[in-house]
Amino acid sequence: EDPRRSLDVLFSRYKSDPEQKTMHIGISYCFSDGEPRVGQLIIVKNRLPPSLVTAVRPKIQHREILEDAGAEDDSEEEGSSDEVEDEEAFLEMQNSDLGPFGCCDC
Repeated sequence: EDPRRSLDVLFSRYKSDPEQKTMHIGISYCFSDGEPRVGQLIIVKNRLPPSLVTAVRPKIQHREILEDAGAEDDSEEEGSSDEVEDEEAFLEMQNSDLGPFGCCDC
C-alpha cells in the first residue's frame, strides 16, 4: 500500500485494528526545487495486541530458588503467608493489567 495515503485513513485503520503494532506514514517533500523527495515516519506505540494477552505468572519465591539449587530449606512451612498472598494476587491477573510496566513490582 502507498504510505502517502490520507492521514484520516491511517488513523482510522490504526484505531480500529488493535493488532496493528506500527503506523507507517509517508511524507512528500514536494515543495523543494527539483524532483519531489519522499520520507517515511514509522510510529511504534506501546500497545499490547489482544493476541499477546496472557496470564501473569507469580513471582519466583525464595523456596523455589532453594529447591532448584538443591539446598535444604530450614522452614517447616510450605511457604510464608506473604508468599501465599502473592500467589493468590496473580490468579486472575493478566499482562494487560500491568499497563506499560513489565512487572508488578514497579
